[in-house]
Amino acid sequence: MVKALVLHMDLPRAATTRLLKGRGPNQPGGFLSGLKSLSEAPTRDLPGPDWVQIRPILSGICGTDLAVLSGKQSPSLSPFSSFPAVPGHEILGRVVAAGPGAQEWVGKRVAVDPALTCAVRGLDLCPACQAGEPQRCRNVTQGAFSPGLLIGFCRDLPGGWSEVVYAHKIQLLAIPDDIPDERAVLMEPLSVALHAAIRHKPLPGEKVLLIGAGTIGLMLVAALREVDPEVDLTVVARHPFQAEKALALGASRVRGDAFKASLELTGAEAYKPLIGPHVTKGGFDRVFDAVGSPQTVAEALRAVREGGHVVIVGGAGEMKADWTPFWSREITVSGTYAYGFEPEELLPERWRRGEGRRWTFELALDILKGERGPILESLVTHKFRLDNWKEAFATLWQRKKGKTPAIKVVFTFPPA
Repeated sequence: MVKALVLHMDLPRAATTRLLKGRGPNQPGGFLSGLKSLSEAPTRDLPGPDWVQIRPILSGICGTDLAVLSGKQSPSLSPFSSFPAVPGHEILGRVVAAGPGAQEWVGKRVAVDPALTCAVRGLDLCPACQAGEPQRCRNVTQGAFSPGLLIGFCRDLPGGWSEVVYAHKIQLLAIPDDIPDERAVLMEPLSVALHAAIRHKPLPGEKVLLIGAGTIGLMLVAALREVDPEVDLTVVARHPFQAEKALALGASRVRGDAFKASLELTGAEAYKPLIGPHVTKGGFDRVFDAVGSPQTVAEALRAVREGGHVVIVGGAGEMKADWTPFWSREITVSGTYAYGFEPEELLPERWRRGEGRRWTFELALDILKGERGPILESLVTHKFRLDNWKEAFATLWQRKKGKTPAIKVVFTFPPA
């Protein structure tokens, strides 16, 4: 038996969670929350000869985790999860045991790609996986395990909020000894940001706006600067400590309001409708929304120019929207999810090896080794033992209210 935080979710609890939206008794630790207490979870045998057992070192709390706990995630993803589950998909750990086909991994410190794709599930590759796009895998409900897009959302494979994690060897990336733990635990969220920056790289001369300076937003600053060193990048940040990190990671400038920034920096003109907020003519060429809230999506649509491009990186869920700007201004809106294998023709020259595609995790490791690595490391602002999980979530809720300068909060574990 090992210690773990276990999330229980069923129809009555899901309905209550959506109704309360993370308030009061529905907050983690509250009597209506599916995440109630630290539990003793059973261990299991390795699923196969190419699997390893990992002792976590650090494991992050992601915005997606918070969306599930607070009822803000759309139910459209519920068929692709299974409960009860141990959350946590941002995992840095050490391999403590391995099957006969993965013995070379024993003792290594690794980051885990949590995607539960065809190869991990023991299936023939679907068209998406064959094409090097595992983030689009069709078979996340099939094969050897219960439904789950990622480790942490599958009842058969405990996530990083546990003292034990199981992973297939193809999910592992060895971390060099000179990369500190606090930097290495950022591999997964940095890969999310890097995938977005690569697939939606700004065109030469474009004015780019990034809304949101939380973990993903700040990592997107670094990623955009890595794929396009010349990018003109304005970041909208809510708090001074976020603005400071954004500038250190490569933002051209920081502003507090997307609409005002479009007027000031692009020459956009504002017009007042009969009812409702101002609309614009003109604006930024490309807008990245790293929050995904109804407010930020609306801000993005107001701040982008006619014929511009809005990229949704934050986990947007159900929301009401005025669709008029999409057609009347011919705006392109794209979504981006997770990571995979990036086409080399989209990569900077230094990352091309003539292999056709590169694993996003490997490219993210290159960034962590570079000059922005120490700044990215500083984004890990709070660490808590698993026993102190209620304090960890309280810190995150205080951050939302601007009461604490928290960015990335992680769980820490004693050495194996």
